[in-house]
Amino acid sequence: MFFYLTTLGLARFLKETVPQVEPPAKDQSSNAQAVQAVEAWKHSDFLHHNYGLNGLIDPLYNMYCKTTTAKALWSH
Repeated sequence: MFFYLTTLGLARFLKETVPQVEPPAKDQSSNAQAVQAVEAWKHSDFLHHNYGLNGLIDPLYNMYCKTTTAKALWSH
């Protein structure tokens, strides 16, 4: 599974946590790029998490389906 997730470019989500969006600086009207980056990260983490769950047999899936991130799934 790790090799598969690595080939998909998703292995980094085993160690990373969701990035935080900083409030816009005083000279900026918004931080749309940061928000987009966080949303892209969340989408990739969602894919990784679901690929991992999909690879489990039913009894293990039932144990780990309540995890919310790829990192949480792999840390159990």
